[in-house]
Amino acid sequence: MKYVDWVERVGRAAAQEYAAPDTQRLIGVQIGRVAARLGLDGGPDQPGFTQRPEYQALVRAVGDLRRLGLADPSRSTPTLSVKLTSEGRRLATVSLREGWPQIHEQVRLDDEQLTFLQALVGLAEQQHDGYADLAEVEFRAVFEALGWTPDFDRAHDVTSVLEDQGCVDRRPTMGNIRLTPTYVGVVVATEAVQTEWQELLASLLEEWETTSVDFKRELHLKRDKEKAKFVRNVLALATTKSSGRRFLVIGFDDTTHKFAVSVDPSITHNRLEQILNAYTDPIPEIRYHTVVWETGEVGVIEVLRDPTKVPYRVARDLGNLISVGEIYVRHGTQVEQPTPGELAALEAEGQAARAR
Repeated sequence: MKYVDWVERVGRAAAQEYAAPDTQRLIGVQIGRVAARLGLDGGPDQPGFTQRPEYQALVRAVGDLRRLGLADPSRSTPTLSVKLTSEGRRLATVSLREGWPQIHEQVRLDDEQLTFLQALVGLAEQQHDGYADLAEVEFRAVFEALGWTPDFDRAHDVTSVLEDQGCVDRRPTMGNIRLTPTYVGVVVATEAVQTEWQELLASLLEEWETTSVDFKRELHLKRDKEKAKFVRNVLALATTKSSGRRFLVIGFDDTTHKFAVSVDPSITHNRLEQILNAYTDPIPEIRYHTVVWETGEVGVIEVLRDPTKVPYRVARDLGNLISVGEIYVRHGTQVEQPTPGELAALEAEGQAARAR
């Protein structure tokens, strides 16, 4: 488990426990009850529990919830209880990942500082099956991992900025600096790509469906009918002449435009390519990504259009659902076969591109 997922789990468990009818909200949720909800055996009143690594990881996660403004620092004692703020109580139904774009926007690091932070997180993060934690690391270990010559002054300058930006806990001593990344630091160091896809997805949702963007609530590929529909949708996105990137997005309700259900985990890039290889010619190139959204994962299929291959066609029959040689385009949000004029223009475009 990654540390960002562990903090997410701890926050959600605390929020769910906070909603329990017997919770004393004035003092917060007892850490033992959070531990029990997380499936950790025992509690702080059990002998040896506070020395266990899972407990130390739980305390660290609560500390990060405090830094994020999700737990009240004046009322939360990580070793005993956690008092959630009103925003923290929302963790029962929302995800911390919603705040990743804001974290990346607020934290400003130069290349040297980011490189150091990434190496630090790589050394500090301890991933286990049911939890994760962050170890304290000496600056010299980070320098060694990067191949840098140990330099206390350089380390002081870099780590001071990281501390000011909320990315590390910093403990300077005589001739040494000991560091532990924070949740913010881990997000900045490891989740930039995921955040970029979240920002892109947010922009797609604002416009909703266009000739180059198609939203689906779910995607299943077990039956011939489902495969044929997928092939038609991809061929239409690949063939239609329009500006911008092309996407098939899975997981949102057609009516409310809200997140509805996580994408089927059996959907993989390899599975999508297998179907396209079998039923299309030329074969459209795709890229498949899963994007964490609210409390689940959205599937995003990017379809790449190569003008030299236009128009893309069905390669072979699939029952009476699609037939060899068929071409599909998008008319607004509808998938249809092109008009004679559209087909002539597409064929002319392909011939011109191939002649270059």
